[in-house]
Amino acid sequence: MRLFLSTALLLASVAPGIPTAHAAVVPDATPFLLPGDSAAGAPVGVAFNQLLSNPTLNADGKVALSAILQGEGIDFDNREGIWSNNNGELDLVARINSHAPGLSGNEIFKSFIGNILLNDAGEVAFPGTLSGASPELYSIWSGSDAGIALVAREGQQAPGMPDGVSLSRLTSLRLNSAGQLAFTSGLRGIGINESNDEAIWSRKGGALATIARSGEQTPGLPNGVSFAYFGMSDRSDPSVSFNPLGQTAFLAGVTGIGVDQSNNRGVWSDATGSLSLIVRAGIQAPGAPTGIRFDRFGNPALNSQGHLAFRATLVGNGVDQTNGTGIWIQRNGVLALVARTGDQAPGLTVGVKFGGLAFDSSNDYFEPEINAAGKIAFRAILAGDGISDENDMSIWSESSGVVTMFIREGDQAPGLPDGVVFSSFDPPVLNASGQMVFRGFITGDEINSSNDIGIWAQDLTGELRLIARAGDLLEVSPGEFVQIGHPAFANQSSEQSGASGFNDRGQLAVYAGGIGFISNRVAVPEPRTEIHTAIALVLVGCVMRSRPTRALGVRGGARFGGAPGR
Repeated sequence: MRLFLSTALLLASVAPGIPTAHAAVVPDATPFLLPGDSAAGAPVGVAFNQLLSNPTLNADGKVALSAILQGEGIDFDNREGIWSNNNGELDLVARINSHAPGLSGNEIFKSFIGNILLNDAGEVAFPGTLSGASPELYSIWSGSDAGIALVAREGQQAPGMPDGVSLSRLTSLRLNSAGQLAFTSGLRGIGINESNDEAIWSRKGGALATIARSGEQTPGLPNGVSFAYFGMSDRSDPSVSFNPLGQTAFLAGVTGIGVDQSNNRGVWSDATGSLSLIVRAGIQAPGAPTGIRFDRFGNPALNSQGHLAFRATLVGNGVDQTNGTGIWIQRNGVLALVARTGDQAPGLTVGVKFGGLAFDSSNDYFEPEINAAGKIAFRAILAGDGISDENDMSIWSESSGVVTMFIREGDQAPGLPDGVVFSSFDPPVLNASGQMVFRGFITGDEINSSNDIGIWAQDLTGELRLIARAGDLLEVSPGEFVQIGHPAFANQSSEQSGASGFNDRGQLAVYAGGIGFISNRVAVPEPRTEIHTAIALVLVGCVMRSRPTRALGVRGGARFGGAPGR
């Protein structure tokens, strides 16, 4: 039941002066969550207010999410919680200002951080902060709506290390389909200094174990060379890719004998059974002229076949800002160039080149995406004759060595009137079937800030379909509609994180502030002889606080806002 639904919808209205003429009904949609829905695990009279983060989705179409509550007795200190619907209903997993299970004393959950991870077994994992007798501490938890348990917390003894060495700075949490976990941490205590105070951990059985630690001998390099730090730069942005088999890949800096600025970075993986060096700064870059060497790397992406994709910059004679970045993939031990700035863009007019790879015009980096089949997707900025700010952003894919443009700024937006074109894209996501999904921004006649964002996905034939667009109408019960706001989704691969909004069935969980629904827009029939797919879409729009003008049931309905920044 929806205790506060009528109140929430009465408070929501179409913003004055915003055209809603386009207002198409989201096809094949069933409501999933609405502001005002009764919240499981909360007192009677308490309901959902809005989502806090992008919901995550597993192979069965189950979601996990964090949300804010409203109602009697709800305040800033107790309004936040985590829910999952592994058993068909949204059940409470954890809530702030409640006791952290299994801990002594008066430790309580203070906050939850980022997306809630979810695997195919319905297990969740999440980071959060604790407060109580000691200062506020970071912690990691896993379990399900049936119960959660502590994985690690700041201040606890670091497993396998001398007494007095404890964990700190818990980051980069990953969860795979087998229920295994990986994360990075800092270390502190007796004998710890800047040379040995970072580690990468996994939990593949019942106990935590280190994958790698700063200060330790680096596999694949001469004796006396050790890990210095993990991540893209010294002591920042540590990250680990963690595939469904429990294999890892990560970027690290090194220090020691023979190490200088030209060769102090590399990528390692244990996909072959033991931790091995994949690529190192200073070596010849495959696909580039002799003498062109790797310099810096982005965080790698590892799939379930052990294939690894990464972005890198180059140094050497003739290398400059126009040709100094590329994307590489390693398949079956063979490292190959996918694309390099300054190279001709395949399939486009001669002279049109890759001008930027894996980042946007604001120089925000987004690493290449790789799916279970080894297909890659990435964004590129184009340069050359005829290229302008109106047509330079594009999305590409690579499969079996063939690089193909998928979509480009200035292209007609499928499902919208002629002349409505794409103006930019968020990073794409691939599933195991090779379907691609992305959030796009559009421009054209009658396009404004209320309706200029949508989500598009491929069906199994490869056709690109509009899933939902800001301003569209959602039927929440027969003949009753609300108007959705700007959608977004967790655009991470489930192959590497457990924090994806797009699963291998083609289902999509999308965040826009408060509304949840399931869409079958690109679903296919489910005969046993065919691959089936569906798209599950959770769209949320923050309730706009305005005077009550119309109730649920009026077509054109109530508007839920909440436009995310670009």
